[in-house]
Amino acid sequence: MVSILLVEDEVVEALDLKNQLESFGYSVPDIASNGEEAVNKVMELQPDLVLIDIVLKGDKDGIGVASEIKKLNTPVVYLTGHYSEPTFQKAMLTDPYGYLVKPCNIHNLKFTIEVALQKSKQILSHDERDYLESVDNSMVAVFKTSLDGDILFVNKAMADRFKFETVDEVLRKKSLDLYKNPSDRQRFIEELKQGYSAEDEFEMLTSDGKVINILIRAHLTDEVVFGTMLNITKRVQAENKLKESLSDKEVLLREIHHRVKNNLQIISSLLSLQERYVEDDSVDLLKESQGRVKTMAMIHEKLYQSPTFTNIRIKEYIMELVNNVLYSYGVNGSIVPEFDIEDLKVDIDTGIPLGLIINELVTNSIKYAFPQRSGNIKLQFKSNDDYELVVADDGVGLPEDVNIETTDSLGLQLVNSLVKQLDGRLEVDRSEGTEYKIIFKRLKYNEGI
Repeated sequence: MVSILLVEDEVVEALDLKNQLESFGYSVPDIASNGEEAVNKVMELQPDLVLIDIVLKGDKDGIGVASEIKKLNTPVVYLTGHYSEPTFQKAMLTDPYGYLVKPCNIHNLKFTIEVALQKSKQILSHDERDYLESVDNSMVAVFKTSLDGDILFVNKAMADRFKFETVDEVLRKKSLDLYKNPSDRQRFIEELKQGYSAEDEFEMLTSDGKVINILIRAHLTDEVVFGTMLNITKRVQAENKLKESLSDKEVLLREIHHRVKNNLQIISSLLSLQERYVEDDSVDLLKESQGRVKTMAMIHEKLYQSPTFTNIRIKEYIMELVNNVLYSYGVNGSIVPEFDIEDLKVDIDTGIPLGLIINELVTNSIKYAFPQRSGNIKLQFKSNDDYELVVADDGVGLPEDVNIETTDSLGLQLVNSLVKQLDGRLEVDRSEGTEYKIIFKRLKYNEGI
């Protein structure tokens, strides 16, 4: 039975995928949840194939795992929901046996696995690989020039690439004739003089004047430049199309955040209108719900304004959020906020629960800590290895008989749930007023993916 090591850090998704693979008759002896564990499991279990996500918790991503186990000749198939052209190019350097983007059809996954397994059985012998490599090299555009630009040697592949009939036609040209921007060659020569080898991309001209994109790898020896040229025109065109597509998606994503914010604002306004038609005891409930909706609306507003669409400037967000809560309860000016917040950026998965926690704790202080409707609320947010949030007031203090973990208060129940969502811990100090301290770690994903 074929054994497959599954590397996936999303537990539910991993279990579902394991069941599907086993329904096809494969054995899934184990599931690794991070890069370090995956490498150890490959060494221990020696599976027939590794099915791996690229983005993993921890310091080692899926590409790093594939690079590390490459020497074992274990076939690797990427199954990832994080596609981008740079990520794909980086993944291809590990010579994977397949690359699928989630969500994918399960039958396509089975087909990819079967092809990978068949391919792994047909690895060529060392001599055969050497032979094919020599054939491939004979088709690579090879050149030799002087520093002055005289073309000393080209092979037939070089002539074909630039649409010359013969090698002799190329030899009668000067190197500068092949560059769209002649200054590019001089810049490349300077790079060679500094390091004796260099690699760069250029726009170059064929014999009929057509612009092509060329990757040049060369080295300098005894005043002679020797190197190869690779036509990357299709890759550059694909990258340009991808950039255009990403630009369109950014516009769409910006509009989505804007509309979500507007829709949440409408809900908040409806709750505000409803306050006029309810009994006094229900007004606070509507006001609290309105505050929660506004908290989420502000997140989407900040993402709409952010150039990256992924990070929120937390200092600006917290200050605006707290002042908004104080204003909604009519205590701005009598209850004074004090801020000690580092200028950090957090993603939406951290920003939403963090904002809701602050909204609940500040609202709770306003309602219960200040019978005279005056006092101070202090907010701190900082980060070393962990994030640390402190919300404190100098009010009457939380009663000793209130158990923060078993309280009937919806707001504090919500705070407890959100702290668990952040995989953090909550500490309460009742010695002077009430101080809530929440410490939680950020989830670590490999950057640049």
